[in-house]
Amino acid sequence: MAPLIARSARYRVGIGCEEIMLRELRKQQSLTQEELAERVGVSVGTLKRWESGRQRPFPSQRRHLCEVLEVSPEELRFQTEEDEEEMKRRQFLSGLAATGGLLWLGQDPLEPPTLQDFEEINRQYGSWFWRLSPGAIQPLLREQQRRLLEAITRVGSSKLRAPLGSLAAQTTVMYGLTSIRQADPTVSEERFLAAARLAQLAGDRDSEVMAMIAQRTLHIGPSPVEPRPHDGGYQILEQAARVISPTAPATLRTWLNCCLAEDAGALGRETVAMRHLEDAERSFTQISPEQLVGYYDHWDAIRLEGWRASTLLALGQPAKAAPILEVVAAQTPPELIGPRSAVVTDRGDAYGHAGEVELACSILGEAWQTAYQGGDREMMTRTRRVQQRLAARTDSPALGQLAQLMAS
Repeated sequence: MAPLIARSARYRVGIGCEEIMLRELRKQQSLTQEELAERVGVSVGTLKRWESGRQRPFPSQRRHLCEVLEVSPEELRFQTEEDEEEMKRRQFLSGLAATGGLLWLGQDPLEPPTLQDFEEINRQYGSWFWRLSPGAIQPLLREQQRRLLEAITRVGSSKLRAPLGSLAAQTTVMYGLTSIRQADPTVSEERFLAAARLAQLAGDRDSEVMAMIAQRTLHIGPSPVEPRPHDGGYQILEQAARVISPTAPATLRTWLNCCLAEDAGALGRETVAMRHLEDAERSFTQISPEQLVGYYDHWDAIRLEGWRASTLLALGQPAKAAPILEVVAAQTPPELIGPRSAVVTDRGDAYGHAGEVELACSILGEAWQTAYQGGDREMMTRTRRVQQRLAARTDSPALGQLAQLMAS
């Protein structure tokens, strides 16, 4: 797959002195990429993008790098033109988020949040969506949604209502997805419909598509290989493909095409599924580093391969999916609760189909623990149903032990 080399206009293309400096400072501390990534709290893929010049760390991440590498910001470099004027505001927002989100007090003397403030917090919450338990991120999203809707009603400029409406729609989508992760689909459906309506009022076709992709999850259940009709989900995605704008971000197009591939696979339409995967690959190569933030900050070639493996499983081709899942599982960090649980569960499913039941149960036990510790009920259900399907086909003590683990 072609590397992502498109860069923001304010950065140089290719590896610059900042990226070289980061690599050298890491080596001076005798740290591997994996060790530094763990200490800073990011994935290895993110650190590699920093060192290759494909992505820049946020100010808060640069501060962590300085602490770990024991250097000053000047020594680390990675400064942009906006840093000086934005640093205080970003530190302020980060502090609020760290203490429970943007809980603006009615009598607080601070100025009301600006559009840029809301955008920054949406990016932060989008990143946390994958890394926090749904119970932890949900109240933050609920408060962000409330403040956005409040801002829409009081804003004087009609020009601001549209971007605020778009942010409200995106927040409401994530809010609904946390309910999916908490196994509460009824509430999720209401939120997805509300998000779509907010996007329509804002004239934002792409946020509406985001809501439609999320709504599709209500039709497929926790796994694409579930024995249930997938036509409804695929029809929603086809409609989303008609709604999406010509200028939609490549990240959104990639996500849409991956979902289309997965559902086409579940419907047994192999040729169509492979075509959607090819479309996803083309979209993926058009993703620029500045798009890999917030909800999409963990997207890389490995994530795309995970979708490929999931599609192959849906097509009933576990032997082809298994080697891909080995690689994807090895490179999906535990901090990504949902993606990690899903990939490891799929890996266990693939080995179960191959008749390696004991190995499958061991893998599924790991997936269960990841989902359980992360409070992700959707992924717990996904793992449990794989165990149940295996138990219906074969009798093994390992399956009984796994069932006991899940029951406890």
